[in-house]
Amino acid sequence: MNAPRLSWRPARWALLRPLSTGVPDRVRRVVEVRLERNGVTGSGEAAPLPGLHHETVEDVLTSLRRLVALAQRLSPTQPPAAAARQLGLALPPSLGWALDWAWHELTEPESTDPPPPSAGLLLEPPTRWCAAIEAAPYPTCWKLKIGRHDLLTEARAFHELARAFPRHEWRLDANRAFSLAQARAFQAAAAPARPRWIEEPLVDIAQLADWLAGGGWPLALDESLREALPAGLAEQAVAWVLKPQLLGLAAVEESFTRARRLEQMGGPAPCCVISACFESPLGLRALEQLAARAPGRPAPGLGTRDWLGARLDEAAWEDGVA
Repeated sequence: MNAPRLSWRPARWALLRPLSTGVPDRVRRVVEVRLERNGVTGSGEAAPLPGLHHETVEDVLTSLRRLVALAQRLSPTQPPAAAARQLGLALPPSLGWALDWAWHELTEPESTDPPPPSAGLLLEPPTRWCAAIEAAPYPTCWKLKIGRHDLLTEARAFHELARAFPRHEWRLDANRAFSLAQARAFQAAAAPARPRWIEEPLVDIAQLADWLAGGGWPLALDESLREALPAGLAEQAVAWVLKPQLLGLAAVEESFTRARRLEQMGGPAPCCVISACFESPLGLRALEQLAARAPGRPAPGLGTRDWLGARLDEAAWEDGVA
């Protein structure tokens, strides 16, 4: 079997508003990758997000050129990212994901399962939440970023939002903004409004068990899944928020398997929420396919597509045998 040909090119997309990570960029830079063999093509995208990833687009491009330099030592039957790791080349996480997904497309039949509709992403100030929901196309499910404004103002705004749209599903994401006392104060001020879950509410993840034991809202985990959680806490969460650009395909599929195993054991099992990092349409297509296979099939977090404007350039492909 011959080795696939690896090609890549950088791409830039206009952003209609600044990124939610606090970086004032108005251009989204990504790297498209492509594996081709015997007329079959697999595509992926590395989209390192400023403020979240440690690597940059330049790091991704440098790693791709180093990977091609190892071409003669790579197995044609092994995914390039895994082969590179065995040869001591540590790839940036976003590039590992892009290559793994391109290999998946090259070697596996495309899924025909439609993805569930995405949740919307609400980043406006709390005084504009109701107006934003009324003007938006998303009918039922929204993720609200909280912990960015006055605590009581946000809590009361959430209360009003839930009262105005009683059939909607609400997901709160605090990005570890609260102490345990603050999180409890937010919940009390928002009552009787209740989200489906609150994601990463606490600065101190060691207190997440106390949050649940004290009657806190159901818990979703994101960053904490990549850290040393107290024993058994991950299994108590109702949702695992999975960012393939950070985790890679193997870790996402391992989470799928783990969640299904918990369900088969008869206990409560977290649903697996595929979450975006402001990818382009190419990257979002891969996330949609993953979301179609996610245990529980919850609405994925792909509302970042609303941030993208027009593509700004069409760079030439670089290539080499992978």
